[in-house]
Amino acid sequence: MDDKGEVHYGDKIPPEYAQQGHTELNKQGVTVKTTEGAKTEEQLAGEERKQQAMADEKRRADEQVARDKVLLNTYASETDITQTRDRKLAMINGEITLHTSYSENLKKHLAGLANEAAAFENLGKPLPERLQKDIRESTAQDEKYTTFIKTKQNEQDAIKRQAEADIQRFRELKGATGAKP
Repeated sequence: MDDKGEVHYGDKIPPEYAQQGHTELNKQGVTVKTTEGAKTEEQLAGEERKQQAMADEKRRADEQVARDKVLLNTYASETDITQTRDRKLAMINGEITLHTSYSENLKKHLAGLANEAAAFENLGKPLPERLQKDIRESTAQDEKYTTFIKTKQNEQDAIKRQAEADIQRFRELKGATGAKP
């Protein structure tokens, strides 16, 4: 069929229509072969997106299979998952407690430095460089402790979420949704 919609019959395809689709008929007029025309860039891009989506889905499925295998090989029961979670949380809680103690001690030290600085100000004297430096460094260290504590608290939250997801997936894999051993 040409660009005007007219059907042409022949034993050879004219060069100007070679990129278009065509149908080959036998002597009885029965279709024996259909050839698609050259694809447009839009069609090619669509196929590429479809292939990429299929590859991404396969990769995700493969990763899930690997995670499931690790989960089943690592834990014999939900209790194992819970105990592992609790151990990890206890270790992090110890770090948080230690750094909270450091921070509290540092805040006491900073309060003493503030009193010392106030005494200099009351006397109308400039703060000694040593005192200024100690205040800056102590304040910076306290900010590091605060950031560390927040990071560890976020880590605890992530461990809790992961453990809950692991328990749920473990139940699904064991076929015992809702049941605890």
